[in-house]
Amino acid sequence: MKSLKDLRFPIVLKLVSVTVLLLLSATIPIAIISYMDFEEAATSREDEGNITHARSTAARVEGLLANFLYKIQVVGDQLHRTYATPDEKQRALDLSFTRDYDFVAASIYELKGDKAVLVEREIKED
Repeated sequence: MKSLKDLRFPIVLKLVSVTVLLLLSATIPIAIISYMDFEEAATSREDEGNITHARSTAARVEGLLANFLYKIQVVGDQLHRTYATPDEKQRALDLSFTRDYDFVAASIYELKGDKAVLVEREIKED
């Protein structure tokens, strides 16, 4: 039986082993660095996309709220205004309050001291 010292490996096996080790020692650090760079780029791109989406949603909500506040001011002005006849008041409310699907009821309160007193209320019939 041959001892471990007498065991010889063919030169092809030695060359292939050294070549594989050289390739692995060169490609593993490159792969790790590329992975880290890709992770950082993907994370920042995803964060920018989320921020852009959040800004556009916030702008849309802000626009809706501004539009709703404007509608509330118009209806409030029409409710608080003094009209010559009830029919005139109803025609004015038909243009803004009655045909608008966002409103169910509108109330105007006036502060007297530290209490809120109901001045006017309009409720849709349908």
